[in-house]
Amino acid sequence: MLARFLMSMALPALIAGLPAAAQAQAGTYPDRPVKVIVAYAPGGGADIVARIMCQRLSEKLGQQFVVVNQPGASGAMGAATAARSDPDGYTLIVGQTAEMAILPNVSGNLRYKPLEDFVPISQVTAYPYVIAVNPKVPAKTLQELIAYAKAHPKELNYGTPGYGSSAHLAVELFMRVADVQFTHVPYRGSGPAAQATASGELQLIFGDAASTTPLAEAGLVRPLAVTSDKRSPKLPNVPTVVEAGVKDYVVVAWHGFFAPKGTPPAIVGKLADTIKGILQDPELRKRFEQDAIEPVGNSPSEFTAFVKSELERWGAVAREASIKLD
Repeated sequence: MLARFLMSMALPALIAGLPAAAQAQAGTYPDRPVKVIVAYAPGGGADIVARIMCQRLSEKLGQQFVVVNQPGASGAMGAATAARSDPDGYTLIVGQTAEMAILPNVSGNLRYKPLEDFVPISQVTAYPYVIAVNPKVPAKTLQELIAYAKAHPKELNYGTPGYGSSAHLAVELFMRVADVQFTHVPYRGSGPAAQATASGELQLIFGDAASTTPLAEAGLVRPLAVTSDKRSPKLPNVPTVVEAGVKDYVVVAWHGFFAPKGTPPAIVGKLADTIKGILQDPELRKRFEQDAIEPVGNSPSEFTAFVKSELERWGAVAREASIKLD
């Protein structure tokens, strides 16, 4: 009876102390290095974004944020590793459109679910695709491209980083909106696909801004439109898809920080606030904008809602196009 009495007296105090304990945990976090998984090889877009952000996070929070590359299965291997990690704030992942919004809709064998196994922390970037053609293609505007494609169904080959990639689904959506048919040719990355378009091996690409913009500036490909809702500062004379006359087509790819489900909310909040602050730095914003990347920075709830909307959107596209990886 004495033990039960003491427990009854101690339990309310224990419960009352939980918020304070969580705040203390966030206050001392991080007290050792933080591992940040990138589910792709070094040198790609996610890796570049992660390394830029990890350097700034290390400076702001006083501990090393260390990028660990774990490529494989179009991002699924690294994401699965992150999902199974301890939810203590010391393992994070920089996820992107492919493994957090596309793969869950086209693969039935994933060992993770984005919103069940992760806590979205903050979206870091958003960037458009550049619709570009080889200069030999007789289309100087997006409307001319659509007219040519309708007159020559499936004659234009386009390249992407792979079947079921975010670029693949972006083109599938465009073909439905514009009522045209292209032929898909998977490559091993967005860079090789862009180079193949410049050489004439391909006629068309929906390329990421970082790899396609330099080719456009050099005159090796002809940019016809960007897929964002506003023009790219790097290609100010290139209209958006909507400006070019195709309604209801806005597509951006993105990167963001995620933590394993169960990571303390106070730690998630501290990371989100730090990331948002970092992304307000003019020097950093200029660095991203050099690669036609828009810095974002939002709250965990805002990022969660965005990821949910992306999952729903690309799920509908995958079903309509009957895209399945297995």
